[in-house]
Amino acid sequence: MYEQHTKDVLRKGQHVRQTCGVLRCLRPAHLEVSRPRPGRTPLGEAGQYKGKQQRADHLERCAKGHEWTEETLYVDPAGRRVCRICQVRSHLRSQGRGLSEHTWKRRKSWEETPECANGHVYAEVGWYFNGEARICRACFANKERRRWLRVTYGLLPEDFAAKLIAQDFACYTCARPFDPDVHELTPCVDHSHASGRVRKLLCHSCNLALGHAKDNPGILRALADYLEQHADDDAAGESAQANPRRSPMERIEADVRRPPPDGADTLW
Repeated sequence: MYEQHTKDVLRKGQHVRQTCGVLRCLRPAHLEVSRPRPGRTPLGEAGQYKGKQQRADHLERCAKGHEWTEETLYVDPAGRRVCRICQVRSHLRSQGRGLSEHTWKRRKSWEETPECANGHVYAEVGWYFNGEARICRACFANKERRRWLRVTYGLLPEDFAAKLIAQDFACYTCARPFDPDVHELTPCVDHSHASGRVRKLLCHSCNLALGHAKDNPGILRALADYLEQHADDDAAGESAQANPRRSPMERIEADVRRPPPDGADTLW
């Protein structure tokens, strides 16, 4: 009816809608051809497959139309293509700056950077991909240690270093020098479990001893008295280990091998 009244031929993908809002209204003056929303497929092209053309365009330019070149293309560790121009413009918009205020520098791909920003070689310290970028394991461990000191003890890395210097890089109780490569000599922050106050730096072994004793001086004194009472038994045990007791068969074999004294009668 709309084509008969207006003498227009509807193209593929076009449809007629009412402007008055009355469902049963069939007046040609209240009908119009609908228009597609912005970003939709243009009229006359609906139903046409363009995936192959879009893939071909993606190999030549980004979604904004910037051609892929060595200066604009960045491939992340996941193999995804990132347009440097779009990325910079988005960053400048978030800071309220214009494109003219940016100094363009070529960004190296992750394959061309064997080291992290702090100079750690990825092949030596290792790395992992978090879904967005490559993360250095050494930098991540240092970051987590700083966060752990701040959250757990309220210490900054400068405070921890000052305590190390004050203790001459040694345990406060056993005076053994700290060695990060040895687990039992790793410096540990000792604190009061009741008040949370930080005390001194201890090695891992001494810190565990305090923890197993529940920070109870009475238990530690009882342990010291126990060791002093059994010091003689330990000395006797050391002498027994130096001169172990022989079995009867070992004594008989030793007597058989022993040479007879001079002038003694022998059986052979």
